[in-house]
This record gives sequence, structure tokens and C-alpha cells, in this order.
Amino acid sequence: MPASCPIITGAGSSFYPRLRYIVIDEVHTYRGAFGSHVANVFRRLLRVCEMHGSTPTFVCSSATIGNPREHVEALLHNRFRLIDRDGSPRPQRNLYLINPPVVQSHGFASYRKGPGSVAVPLIHEATSNRIRTICFLPCAAAGRTPASQRPAALSRSWQRASSPTAADCSRTNAGS
Repeated sequence: MPASCPIITGAGSSFYPRLRYIVIDEVHTYRGAFGSHVANVFRRLLRVCEMHGSTPTFVCSSATIGNPREHVEALLHNRFRLIDRDGSPRPQRNLYLINPPVVQSHGFASYRKGPGSVAVPLIHEATSNRIRTICFLPCAAAGRTPASQRPAALSRSWQRASSPTAADCSRTNAGS
């Protein structure tokens, strides 16, 4: 065994024989030169486990990679089974797509009202009735308003423009 992979003795000597699972979260981050280094570390770990009579199971997760099985098999040089269904319980979801109404201006011109004219009252009603609600906003600046002021702030934001300015977004994101 190489010196770079020490064998634990004494109080820690029962670790390797009892090791059953190795969990790798965000496995998509292990690519390139760093991924190659991590792959070598895991190969060394498996050799030590084998010397101690254990064969741990890898559990890998990634929500942002298109080819998770191929990536993990290339990384760890082993066969994997892909589990791509979410079996966790979740409450009922209702999705609404809203097309704001077309209105006529003081003259003869017609225009479509802004999305806030429909969305803000709906969000206000839902939150007033304690309905769990997700609202997607144009940038983080619009979402950093305290909850007690949010409906009014959103109304003002949507009345003055359809979304916060790019300056609002960059100024807010720079501080986070």
C-alpha cells in the first residue's frame, strides 16, 4: 500500500470494515482535472476498503447534469443504476398561466395590461388566505422586500414599470 494512503489503526480501525455507503452530492462538479484527482482519491479509498473486507456502495446525486449515469461511470469506473424518478410525497400543485386583458386607452389604441395588474392581486389574495405560493420575479431585487410590505411594493414596482431596472438588480445582487 502506498504511503499516501495510510491505514487507520487503533480507535479508527473499525471505520473501513463497517463503511457501507459513500455519498457524493453535486457529482456534476467533479469534472476536468479536479474530477480526475477526485476519481483517484475514490479509487484509493476503495482499495483500502477492499483490504479491510468491505465493498461500499456509492450513492451519487446531481440535479443539473443531462447524463448523470455516464458521468458517474466515467468518474468512478464502475457500473451504476440511474434513479430518475422523484418518489417523495408532495402536495397538490395548481399552475396558472395568465394572459392579462386587452384594454382600450382614452383614444382608440388598444394595449395589453402589464402582468402585475393581474399577478399582484392574485398573490396578495393567496398570501392573505395563507395559500402556499411561489412567485417568480424578474430579479432578486424585487424579492428582497420584507413580507409585510411585499404586496404594496410589488404593486408600485409593476405600476411604474413591468420590472425593476437592471440597475436595481445589479445593485442588489452585488451585495449578496
